[in-house]
Amino acid sequence: MPTPPALIQRTLDIRRNENSFILIFLWETKRVFACAGSDGTADFFSRGKGAYRAVSEGAAGLMGWGATPPRVYYSPLSASRWLSWFVSGATATVASAVSPAASTAFLASAPVHEGAYAGPLPCATTAMLNSDMEPKRRVTDRNWLAVFAAFLLFCLCFVLVALTEGSPARLYKGMNYQGKACGVDEAVKDLPYLYFPLDPRESFASIMLQDGRCVAKCPTEEDVENGVAIPVPVRETTVDTSKTSAMTVEFLLLSPAYASTLMADAYCIPLDPSLRSQLAPALNSTFRQLQLAIGSFFCAGGSVFGYLVLAVIFSLAFAASVRAAPGFVLGGAAVSTIALAFISGGSLIKSGFNGVLDQDKGSFYSFDYTLAMIVGFVLLFIGCFLCAALFVARRAIAASLRVMECIAEAMSDMQQIFIAPLSFSAGTIVWVLIWLWSYLYIASAGSVGATEIPMGLEQNGDVGILPLHREFVWDVRFMFFGFVWWICFFWVLEALLAFSHFAVSYSATVWYFSPPEGADERDVGWFPPLVAMGLGFIHHLGSFAVGGLVMGATRGIRLLFPWTASKHLAGTEDSPVVQSLRDSFGSIMSPLTFIVDRFTSSGYIEMSISSKPFFPAMDKSYARLAQARSPATLLHGIVSTASAVGSLFISLLIGAMAYSTLTATEKYSSITSASFVAAPLCVSLFTALCAFFIALHFMSVWDIVSDTFMYCFLVESVQPPVIDENPLTKVHAPACLRELLLDAQRNFRS
Repeated sequence: MPTPPALIQRTLDIRRNENSFILIFLWETKRVFACAGSDGTADFFSRGKGAYRAVSEGAAGLMGWGATPPRVYYSPLSASRWLSWFVSGATATVASAVSPAASTAFLASAPVHEGAYAGPLPCATTAMLNSDMEPKRRVTDRNWLAVFAAFLLFCLCFVLVALTEGSPARLYKGMNYQGKACGVDEAVKDLPYLYFPLDPRESFASIMLQDGRCVAKCPTEEDVENGVAIPVPVRETTVDTSKTSAMTVEFLLLSPAYASTLMADAYCIPLDPSLRSQLAPALNSTFRQLQLAIGSFFCAGGSVFGYLVLAVIFSLAFAASVRAAPGFVLGGAAVSTIALAFISGGSLIKSGFNGVLDQDKGSFYSFDYTLAMIVGFVLLFIGCFLCAALFVARRAIAASLRVMECIAEAMSDMQQIFIAPLSFSAGTIVWVLIWLWSYLYIASAGSVGATEIPMGLEQNGDVGILPLHREFVWDVRFMFFGFVWWICFFWVLEALLAFSHFAVSYSATVWYFSPPEGADERDVGWFPPLVAMGLGFIHHLGSFAVGGLVMGATRGIRLLFPWTASKHLAGTEDSPVVQSLRDSFGSIMSPLTFIVDRFTSSGYIEMSISSKPFFPAMDKSYARLAQARSPATLLHGIVSTASAVGSLFISLLIGAMAYSTLTATEKYSSITSASFVAAPLCVSLFTALCAFFIALHFMSVWDIVSDTFMYCFLVESVQPPVIDENPLTKVHAPACLRELLLDAQRNFRS
């Protein structure tokens, strides 16, 4: 079965005496087909029964085929040549200046047999035979690939250093006065809890915040009654008045124990409220709160992984169920998303207020509860914005549902296309776990040191002594690199998403241009998503790197300002109000329009067809969409709203479930549990963010397939010098697409 040469191979058009010789290399059938037509045009044909039947029934005149039928020859290819063409994108290039004799010699290079079928071929040249097709699939955006590789190498160097200097236990375990993590470092491995003793030199109860000690168990009221005391080392240095001698004395003082309770399986917190309030400066600083929040990921790592896997299952089930009833499924998702936003927002605001008022959690884990109130108000805003946006865009949503109903008919024959989102979702989970594990080491990197205390005995070079206390110093370099590591996190996620979009675009394009085997099925050959992954990995990693960076940086603008697209503004040219706004805010709207117009999924479609680099592919696709007059231009990108709603629904659902688990399960919510999560909201937000990217892989299948069909229709419509946008004359467009575009044309004219 033939495959579109623009995707797999190069077609050669050698003209001589107004005849056209076209060589098509087809790896899927291991055949070389050569055809010649007196009118200089040719098209794909199927050696299946459907093609024979169409010809035998006299369809030549109906399809506009030439009166003189060309003869068709085929020749088997060797396995080695087939494999080499497949690995390299199945491309074969011969310069267009090659003489006709060269083509004859090529056919003579292997045993050539006259085919059983020598009927006429379609004269309507496919969209893939344009003169601007690239001669072969090539490596694109090498410079950006080098930049991306250098950035990853830079990050890897810092990660390796962090692995040697970091210890995640510092984020969720207490550290004593010598900078040792209780229960982790070798010297205090059997002393897992941090206890702040009372100052034995004071007559009133005063906690020594700088003298935290690791203990085997937290003192209880019974221990206090039994007179249990905690030894506290004290070092004093005395310098005589003449500054000729200095004496340092270290001794132990017994500090009376106070009744305490274990918190977060790490800290011994006083039961007495007055003593507990003295600990707030030690545990409630902003920096320490951030450390506790990051440390929560260690305790909740299993929960994060489980919910990411659940996000894959939910996303696959949701994306597949859309095929059955797009309107019902997406309508339910939209209502559920709004309800989740309002319910979750209200619950977080209430939780934030209650948490701050709680003496234990509010005093020592206030960061998460303050964040809860902020996120709660943001979710309420999202719910209101979504209601308004869906109401304003109700007509566009109705049109998008009509498009999705059409795409659903084709998706029944493209089920293998979900291999792409499944593969890249698995890659996303692996990257998230690697990134999170590394980030724990980065956030905990530092060293234990102390500043020498000068004696003041010698002006020419005083010799100091080390103090009794050691201080753990957080490395400033890793504070900066923590921010860089977040950039790396999003860049890789966006690059994976770009790769996934390319694979889906390629698969949909192969399906579009594949000859039908029956009424509703097409033979696309051997797993196009896997072929696309191989081609993308070999040829387009640099394009995915720059594409992920650009598309990720502009995603917010493209989601919030789709109405600034040229095709939408063109419909408001007669409105004086809109014109006045455009004149007043032209300096703002022009960049927005440029971003919304240029950076669309059509760039990856063009890349899959012509193997152009990222920016030329975006420019080419924009030019094609801007020059077309078909309703396909207006319908291009219309399904993106439905894709965004579905992804947001999965994200909010997974985030709400994760937060409920971390706050309602005793294992994670009990302040005395070894797996206590100090910042459940931070963990839930991170899980929801990752779930959003996973859902995008699946929901964008509908968006990308829809845009690919519209784009391929435009490609098929423009065959210079002929431009024919009539859906009825399109050989490759599925029936549902032709019907959809015909209805759109009638509505547009009316």
